[in-house]
Amino acid sequence: LDEPADPGTVPHATHTGLRVEPVRDDERLAEFVRTYRASMGVEPGLEAEMTRIESGREDNADIIRLAAVRNGRVVGTTVVITAHGVAGIFLVHVTEAHRRRGVGAALTEAALQVGRQRGMRCAALVASPAGEPLYRRFGFTTTSEYRLFGFPA
Repeated sequence: LDEPADPGTVPHATHTGLRVEPVRDDERLAEFVRTYRASMGVEPGLEAEMTRIESGREDNADIIRLAAVRNGRVVGTTVVITAHGVAGIFLVHVTEAHRRRGVGAALTEAALQVGRQRGMRCAALVASPAGEPLYRRFGFTTTSEYRLFGFPA
């Protein structure tokens, strides 16, 4: 985190009116969960339970939830968990209608800033094939690879 990426390679948000802000209340947390649950394959009927679990986590002091907001609606999410000198970046999700417009870049930039503000030495994340090129432009490198397997229906 002390070696920022080359500014010429880091994408910037082109979304007019986009704000990245911490999730601070239950109403925004519910919208946050509703937005990211799609990327996790969670059924819509489980949103209320997921919101309850998120709000009651014992490690909430180490968690910063960031919402990309446009026109008052959450259009992207990320979670930063800081511990042991590492800013872990999770649940980076951008709604389909807002992809490829800099929202993911704005979220990543904000997540890295949270890590710096909290004194973390490095950042780590797991990238999907779609997100990997973006993270490489921020200076992330591959340290390990794995494959997800699913059971047949």
